[in-house]
Amino acid sequence: VMNSDQVESIVRRIVVSLRTETDLAELERALRSINKGVAEGDERKPTQVAAARVLHSSGRFAASARDRDSGPLAQKLALVKDEPVCLQGVHSRLLSLHAQGHDASRITQIINHEQNLGAGVEQVRATLAELSKNVGVWANTVLEPVYLNVYVGFRDIRVQVGDAVLSRRAFYALGVDLHGYRSLLGVWVCETDATRFWRGLGNDLKARGVQDIMLLLLDVDGSCGDGFESVFPAVRMQVHLRDVTWRSMQYVPKMDGRALRTGLKMLSKAEDEAAAAKLLADLARQWGERYPYVFNYWQLHWPMCCWQLSKPPMLRRAMHMDTCLDVIARVFNVIDRYPQPFVDNTLAAHSIYMLLADAAIAWQKPVVNWRVLLNEFLRDHEPRLRAFL
Repeated sequence: VMNSDQVESIVRRIVVSLRTETDLAELERALRSINKGVAEGDERKPTQVAAARVLHSSGRFAASARDRDSGPLAQKLALVKDEPVCLQGVHSRLLSLHAQGHDASRITQIINHEQNLGAGVEQVRATLAELSKNVGVWANTVLEPVYLNVYVGFRDIRVQVGDAVLSRRAFYALGVDLHGYRSLLGVWVCETDATRFWRGLGNDLKARGVQDIMLLLLDVDGSCGDGFESVFPAVRMQVHLRDVTWRSMQYVPKMDGRALRTGLKMLSKAEDEAAAAKLLADLARQWGERYPYVFNYWQLHWPMCCWQLSKPPMLRRAMHMDTCLDVIARVFNVIDRYPQPFVDNTLAAHSIYMLLADAAIAWQKPVVNWRVLLNEFLRDHEPRLRAFL
C-alpha cells in the first residue's frame, strides 16, 4: 500500500504529463469520483483514500514548474507546493552534476527526478552560484595530530582537458583518530599514482596538522604507496584484503566467481597468518589450474597482508571499515548514474569530497572495537602515542 507521499508524487507526475484541456477534464472527473467516494464513506482502496486526502489539501499547492506559465491549464491545476523547494539536502549532488558539466536545466531535471522535487532552474542556478564560492575550503581544514588507521582508496574518473577527455584518478582518505571517530581527510585528483603523488599526499596531510599515522591501508594498484614513507617513516603499510580479493577476481567468469570469492573472503576471518596461508593453499589446489592469475596476484601482495593476518579477526574488523567502504562505493555509483567528464580537477575533487562527506556514514559514532585497535598500537608503540593521549 502506498503512503500519501508516494501518491502525491504520482499525482505530480501525472500533472506534469498533461498537455491538453481534454486530459485535464478527464483527470478532474477521476479525482471528483475519488473525492465523492471518500465523502460518502465508501470503503475504497487505501490508495484512493490517500489520494483523496492529498487532493483535499490542494489549497496548499500551486502550478507545477513545467506548466507555471502555460495559461489556463496552469490556473486550474493546484498540485505543487507553494513554498520554495529546499535544496539544502542535495547540495553535494547539485555540485557533482555541475562539476560533470551538466547545465542548469539538465541539473534541475535530474534533481527533480531523483529527489521528487519541484525546483526551478533559477533556484538551482542561484544555489550553484553560492556553492561555487566555497570550492576547496575543506583543503585548509586542520586535522588531528595522529591517526590510528588511514585508508586510501581511489576511483578512476574522466576529466575534460581542452578538447580531449583524459583519464584521471580520484584518491580519497578515511582516517580513524585516537578517540575512534572516522573522518574524511580529503580528495585528490591526479594523473597517476606515481611516487610524486604519494609524497605530495603525505606532505599535504602533514601541512594540515598530522604528525603521525600508525597504519596505512591501501587500495592495491600501481606504486602502492611508494613515497609516503619518506614523509611518515614510522608508518606501517598494508593492503586492504577486500581490495586484493576484488582485483584478483576481475578476470574470473561469473559461473565460478561466487564460489571462489566466498573462499577468498574467508581469509579475512582466519584465526592467524598460518591458518590464512593454509586456506589459500587449499584454494590454489582446487582452483589454481583453472585461474592461476588469482593466486599469483595473492602471492605478489602477500607480504603486504601478513601483519594484519597475524592479528585477531576482531582487530581486522576494526581497521578495515568495510561498512564505510560499501557506502562510498554506492556514492560513486550515484556519480556514474549520469556519466559525463568533469570540467576540471579542482571542481571534481571538491564535488566528490562533498558527496563523500554527506554520505550515510556514522561520522559521529566511534568505530566498533576501536579500543582493540588502540591497545594493539599501545602494546608495540606506546612511546609514539604517549604524547597524544
